[in-house]
Amino acid sequence: MTHISLKKLLVILAALVAIASLAWAFGVFEPQQSMLASDSETQEILDRVVALPEVQEFIRTLRAAGKVAQFNVEDQGDTWAVQVFEIVTEGANSHTATFDWYEVDKATGAISSMTE
Repeated sequence: MTHISLKKLLVILAALVAIASLAWAFGVFEPQQSMLASDSETQEILDRVVALPEVQEFIRTLRAAGKVAQFNVEDQGDTWAVQVFEIVTEGANSHTATFDWYEVDKATGAISSMTE
């Protein structure tokens, strides 16, 4: 049985954390989302909302703080509703903080903020 010293283990752990941090900083990890429509249809809608300049800025701001933007896509009949939010952790408790809701018209593809 091979034994590894605590010092070597800590060096390996630090290296893994550094690699994960770099991957995070360069956007290797994709935003999480709930899939209520077909995966490809939901991904197309999500890609269009994520491309909005204000959503890009929100994602960058969260990433700089070590957080990840969250997305929820809901079928609302003639439109899709897309919630852009973060999960805020306060001690043992957490809650969502919504950045914005967007409505995507299924017929025209038009995107509008639901909070303006």
